[in-house]
Amino acid sequence: MLFRHLLLSCSLLLWNCQESVSSASNEKYYAATFAKVNWFQAQSACQRSNMMLASVTSLQRHLQVIRSISLNGHLLGHEKFWLGGNNLGDLSTWNWMSRGLPFGYKKWAKDEPRSALTGQEGCLAMGLDEDWHSEDCNNEYYFVCERQCNSSATFEPLYI
Repeated sequence: MLFRHLLLSCSLLLWNCQESVSSASNEKYYAATFAKVNWFQAQSACQRSNMMLASVTSLQRHLQVIRSISLNGHLLGHEKFWLGGNNLGDLSTWNWMSRGLPFGYKKWAKDEPRSALTGQEGCLAMGLDEDWHSEDCNNEYYFVCERQCNSSATFEPLYI
C-alpha cells in the first residue's frame, strides 16, 4: 500500500502542461493509469494535484481524452476510465463536477444512462467502446484528470 501511495504521488507530480494534447485548448487531460480507484477517490486524487476529473464538453475534447489515454500505451479499448460527470444530486440530470453544469455534449453508449432507471450507477465512465456509461461509483477504474494550464496553481503531492 505504501508503494501505491508513493507511485501515485510521483506520477502526477511528474506530469505538467507541456504534455499538451492540443495547443489550442487551455484544458489539458491526464490519463492516470497507475492505479484503479473508485470515482470519489479519483476526484480526490485529481483535486490534490490541482486538477479535476475530466469534463468532456465537445467532440474535440472527447477526442483529446481518447488521445491522452492512448498515449499511455495499450489501455484504450481494454480498460474503463472515470470522467467527471455524475447525477448523484438528481437522477434526471447529469452534471460536470468541475463546472457544476449539466451535460451539453453527450457520448452515451446504447441504452445509457441506466442510472435514471435504477437510482444506481450515478457516476460517468468512458467504456471500452469509447462511449459513456453510467457506472456504480464504487467500481474501481483508471481515471482522467483535467487541469487549467493557464492557472498559477502548482502540483501538490498525491495520496490515495
